[in-house]
Amino acid sequence: MENFDGKQISFDPHDWKGIAELCKRYKEFDAPWSGKNEEGEYTMISINKDNIIVETLQSNGWWRQNIYYPKDCTVEELYTK
Repeated sequence: MENFDGKQISFDPHDWKGIAELCKRYKEFDAPWSGKNEEGEYTMISINKDNIIVETLQSNGWWRQNIYYPKDCTVEELYTK
């Protein structure tokens, strides 16, 4: 489940209903959120009207970008060095 308490966003990439709810609230998120994931990697989450973008600086030096589209329940995964 996705959760936003004003200070922290909890994001579950398998909860499409929660992702759709966050997208409905996109106007509350005018800037990306940054933090760390469970593996200690730096992340940035951008919540948009039609998708959520999660960018991760992986421990191997690569950037991974996951784009979650709740309307279609699809995710796009891109990598850059």
